[in-house]
Amino acid sequence: MLLGSKVAVHYTSVGYEIERIGDALWLVNRGLWPVGMAMGALSAAALLCLGIGVGSVVAHGRVDVTGVACLSGAALAFGILSRLMAAYRTRRNRPLVRIENAAVIDTRRGVLRTPQGEPLTGLSSIEVAVRIAWWDGSRGLMRNVVLSWPGGRRVVFKTANRGVAREVAMTLRAQLLRPRGCGPASRRGEGQAQSGEP
Repeated sequence: MLLGSKVAVHYTSVGYEIERIGDALWLVNRGLWPVGMAMGALSAAALLCLGIGVGSVVAHGRVDVTGVACLSGAALAFGILSRLMAAYRTRRNRPLVRIENAAVIDTRRGVLRTPQGEPLTGLSSIEVAVRIAWWDGSRGLMRNVVLSWPGGRRVVFKTANRGVAREVAMTLRAQLLRPRGCGPASRRGEGQAQSGEP
């Protein structure tokens, strides 16, 4: 699907994107995951307050203190939710080249760099691994694809699909991070990429 340096590479999941622009591969985190989690929690709270408030009004035939408090809370939550939705849309629609925390796999220069061209590390020093995401609010349901190198580490992709996480890791490792690698090195990398999986 995405093998080969001349084929357009594109993966996307919960705000994480991997896209090829020219000879470079862009690894982008749009920051949608925390905003989306907050929106989900706030939506649940708003609907709960709304339900309690309306139920209180119906039960008593008038607006009491509980109803006022709950309906006010629901209105406040929906107001905050509308701002979060605007922030979500802004982040989602921002052009790739304007996302500051992106990382770029530059195979021509042989480095992982920032969008501004500052090298982070050489491609040969990068390891790719799939890790269970325990601390992101998903309680281990998500998988992170992680790039690590001496002195640095970055989550470059997140998905609930274990197969997609492995495919992304193998694509990054075999086709992009180790373009000159051969059998034994590739097999070692495959074991590292799959470590952390149950």
